[in-house]
Amino acid sequence: MKTFGRRTFLRGAALLGATAVGGNWLTGTASAGTPVGPHEAIVRDAAMVWHELPLEQWAGPLLGNGSVTTQVFGDQRGVAFADLARLDLAGTPTAARWQLDLWNAELTGAVTTTRGSVELSALVHRQTGALMVTVTPSGGEVAARWAGQAVGSRRVFLVGATGDPEHLLTTHRAWWNRLYTNSFVSVPDKSVQRFHVIQQYHAAATVAPGTALASVPSMLAGANQVALLANVDTAPPLSMAAIPGTGSKGGAPENSVMAWNLPALWSLHEHRGDDPAEVRALLRKAVDFYRGFLVEGNDGFLHLPVTHSPGYGDVADCTYDLALLRWAAGVLGEDDLVRRLVPYHVGPSGLMVGAGLPLTRSHRNAAHLVGLFPLHDNSISRDVAQRSYRHWAGMREDWTIDSHVAAASLAARVREPNAAAEHLHHVLDLNAWSVPFGVSQAVLDLVVHGRSGVVDVFPSIPDGWDEVSVESLRVPGAFLVDASRSRGRTDWIRVRGEKGRSLVVQHDIEDLAVTDPNGRPLPSRSTEAGAQVTLPPSGSVVLSRRAHVPDLLPRDVSAGSPNSLGSKA
Repeated sequence: MKTFGRRTFLRGAALLGATAVGGNWLTGTASAGTPVGPHEAIVRDAAMVWHELPLEQWAGPLLGNGSVTTQVFGDQRGVAFADLARLDLAGTPTAARWQLDLWNAELTGAVTTTRGSVELSALVHRQTGALMVTVTPSGGEVAARWAGQAVGSRRVFLVGATGDPEHLLTTHRAWWNRLYTNSFVSVPDKSVQRFHVIQQYHAAATVAPGTALASVPSMLAGANQVALLANVDTAPPLSMAAIPGTGSKGGAPENSVMAWNLPALWSLHEHRGDDPAEVRALLRKAVDFYRGFLVEGNDGFLHLPVTHSPGYGDVADCTYDLALLRWAAGVLGEDDLVRRLVPYHVGPSGLMVGAGLPLTRSHRNAAHLVGLFPLHDNSISRDVAQRSYRHWAGMREDWTIDSHVAAASLAARVREPNAAAEHLHHVLDLNAWSVPFGVSQAVLDLVVHGRSGVVDVFPSIPDGWDEVSVESLRVPGAFLVDASRSRGRTDWIRVRGEKGRSLVVQHDIEDLAVTDPNGRPLPSRSTEAGAQVTLPPSGSVVLSRRAHVPDLLPRDVSAGSPNSLGSKA
């Protein structure tokens, strides 16, 4: 039998709609036709379906609570729950159909064998990490064995903990249902929408509590899942950092700012709205370390001696290192250092790798564009940013799946939304199983972009995305953004946060009215950057078209035309 392919659920999940996943648990799930809210609807729509038995572990459904994970797969003798348990069948498998219900984080389905069939339900309990499996055999499969014991009739097995199955099921479902109501993204491109939901599930199922991963914090923070994330990783000693002046002769170690994961950690705390002393201390160490190697040139600027641009080569005034140093100094408020740092070297094709070194060949990780993403250096003009992205993206011979994931966010940030959508679809069409969480980050970058004191709503919308609905997307400053777009224009934006906080909202709403959620007018100031607003005592401000009464509710938008760029589902 062939293994399950990713397109099976990306392109086939729409057929499932909001139907239930079967009644094998002690407590039944919602039945077909039961009204569900938009949060539940989009998650159930992303259900993952296996029409054949996955014969390799990597191809099987993933279950987990962050600390305990397993993948479910089969062979000619039974069904394995990797590293945890095994069900030995009496006959040889001939057919299977499984469904992973993301809303409840439960796997259900059946395996047909030469001697009968077995219905299965399985989950890894969120709170305890216990594997709970319900087995219902029929025909000759009553002789199936679990841990050496004959199943006989319908039974519930627990591995790793004990407890009342009803209680375990109820608490498990409640946690996962709450998770998905923390944020909401619905777009006409349903393959992208489903993949965003699937990545939220995989992140919650695999990211262990107390862990901060380089590609995870921004995505989960933007999706308002900050409770899943940690504070500070253990920092390696500065002796392991790249030493300016040595280049690759020093073994090409990582810049300490990135080695310590400081951009991702700072992003996490910005989204939380706090200012951690631990991260600032690490930033101070990194800046002071590189400060000692800066040399003032005849032009009056501070220059970096030769360092190594990751994956490319040695160069003075390395754009990668300058961007990280400029970002770290800016966070620390060292404006004088930022002003004195040599400007980035720019050529006809945009940002150069460093002094006298343009990008002339395919480069898989675009280290020289780190200032554009993830650092969002506003000193780089849009013209330079777009030229830099287009030049890099024009040479793809050495690209990997990670290159396309990074390119999607880069394209979104330089206002190339159609290119971003193309990169996303390239990744989705690969049928690859190991996909970085950055795909979900790129989706967020298309719909909301936040930086200190500013939020840009629907900044980079691809063609065909005329309808978009988002809710509770978290941006720096701990603001939550809800917004709705229809017929190709923004209908309304709501920003929630701590009363008295001010921010600038960038938008495309004509004839703007600024009110509280009850429609009472609020003061605002129009600036070149957008509408400057202050949150009232209710902690919520609404921007909408004058005379338009917004409903302020999320909605699952309709799928776009099959011929539109953002609609390949």
